[in-house]
Amino acid sequence: MTDSIPLSSPARWAERAANSAVFLCNGLGIGAWAASIPLIQSRLGLSDGALSLVLLGFAAGAVLSMPLTGRLAPRLGVARATRLCALAFAVAMLAPGLAPDLPVLIGAAFVLGLANGGLDVSMNGLASGIETRWGAPIMSSFHAAFSVGGLGGAALGALMAIHSSPFVNAMSLVALINVATALLAWRALHDPEAPAQTVTPAFALPGRAALWLCTCVALGLLLEGAIGDWSAVYLANNLAAPPSIAAAGYGAFSAAMIAGRLGGDRFVARFGHARTVRYGGLVSAAGIAVALIAPQPLASAIGFGLVGIGVSNVVPIVFSAAARTGSSPAAGVAMAASAGYSGLRPRADRRAGDAVRPENQPVAARRLRRRDRADGRRDAIGCRRKLNPTAVVASGAKQSRDRELSRRVTISGLLRSARNDERAPRYRAATIASSTSRSLSLPK
Repeated sequence: MTDSIPLSSPARWAERAANSAVFLCNGLGIGAWAASIPLIQSRLGLSDGALSLVLLGFAAGAVLSMPLTGRLAPRLGVARATRLCALAFAVAMLAPGLAPDLPVLIGAAFVLGLANGGLDVSMNGLASGIETRWGAPIMSSFHAAFSVGGLGGAALGALMAIHSSPFVNAMSLVALINVATALLAWRALHDPEAPAQTVTPAFALPGRAALWLCTCVALGLLLEGAIGDWSAVYLANNLAAPPSIAAAGYGAFSAAMIAGRLGGDRFVARFGHARTVRYGGLVSAAGIAVALIAPQPLASAIGFGLVGIGVSNVVPIVFSAAARTGSSPAAGVAMAASAGYSGLRPRADRRAGDAVRPENQPVAARRLRRRDRADGRRDAIGCRRKLNPTAVVASGAKQSRDRELSRRVTISGLLRSARNDERAPRYRAATIASSTSRSLSLPK
């Protein structure tokens, strides 16, 4: 491909910065969407099963739009497709927060997934073209912008969670930011050549090289999803980490991934694509070993950080190689992205949401049960102290014998209620009332 942009022209930097901004805003949108899921679930009163249908709709839309965008982008021009998909993604972000019920929410999530899948393919295809014209590996820097945006969107969602509403929330704010960014980057994103007029085949079996690329990206995304699903659960359940420390596992993984992608281009330029993937696999394997062997939660979190460094550049490198392998950059990225994302995102999103709920954390649940049992024992002791003075209903020569008998009856009933403290409160109240009535009805 010939370069229509002069080597020393500032337009090169403007084009790269504009596409990096698109990656950043896409990450902002995904982060805000992930942070808004619990709020939407609470507002509509959705069960976990209903929420899984919403997440399935989002994933189905993304997987459906990826191959379609791979076919349409070469005809429209990958830059034009990126601009249109960026605007569509920004507008689609407004719908989930306004959905009044479950069917509308599923449809809104499906449309958001369609826009996100199209933007994912088109902006990566454009990044591959920019990398080719740049003459150096720069794909990792684009994905670093996406990772930074993801953390920023999640943080914004957490900050606005208290004062959010269907109209004013993190997703609506990010939608406005995305619209402004797409308009500002509109002229900087352009195709250096006329859109291709050749018709790509509707279906073609991938070659051996393409199969290897699909396998690599699927394994890389599977590892990312596994860390997101299980790192906090593992630290809380197996290493008895409190919730604040349990979250450090995924935090270290995300921070290390950003650092790895920021330095990934220089590493690829020095060692090459293949060696970078190999070294990353070795570092990831070592990180998993450290995370599983380490006896302390913080040491295990360091292992998860090593996994983030190792896996950080796998997806950028594979997308770049797939763009050079396919019939067009967008078609190659669509092939790799569809193989990597199919079937992984609904499970990852649902399990990530389940992991942060206190009732689904084993350590927290055990603490709650222990606290309830302790409260039940204190209630039983308090009732016994109140009942003992009133349980003595005797006079004259039989007073000592009646006091001893009433004490035995009352204590036996209360001990039975203490042993059954995990049963319904109505049963405990009935047991105490029954023992009290028996103590008061003793013969004088």
